[in-house]
Amino acid sequence: QQQQQQQQQQQPPPQPQQQHSRSPAVPPPQAAAAPDRGRSSGARGAGHASAASSASSRASSRVPRVFPTQIVLNNDIGEEIWRSSEMLLGENMRAAELLTRDTSQRFTMPQEFADTIQTDTHELFVLDSATGELLQIANLASTRLRSLQRHGVGEGKLTLVISPLEDSEDAFETIPAK
Repeated sequence: QQQQQQQQQQQPPPQPQQQHSRSPAVPPPQAAAAPDRGRSSGARGAGHASAASSASSRASSRVPRVFPTQIVLNNDIGEEIWRSSEMLLGENMRAAELLTRDTSQRFTMPQEFADTIQTDTHELFVLDSATGELLQIANLASTRLRSLQRHGVGEGKLTLVISPLEDSEDAFETIPAK
């Protein structure tokens, strides 16, 4: 029996040898600390784990906000030629996506207009509800709808205007990307 106890007591020393054979990126004190945390009071370890998992689940389960959005299409002299019904769009949508065929189809834009709209032939404006001015969205690729929401009416209804490109770059005030 004494020999069995001595053999059991001698078994832990091989564990440090295994730790030394690990890559230097994992220092032995961290490896030794992990089992101690598992043996400590269950409340501390479980509380820490559940707090971390609930924080990550809150971040991953956050549903993006949506904004009622209406698109207006102007012709080359600034006259309205088509207006969509309201549609809910997510806050993470990029402004450039509004000038794609997919978005045109979602808003049921007539095909003859949808076929001509592209980021290199058209520009996008947001109607500022406070001033009634059209503000050009300068950087379509990085501007998201959430940064345009402050220009909306009341609950955030956005009115976005698509117009053919103009010759003058400074014809309208622009909104910086955020």
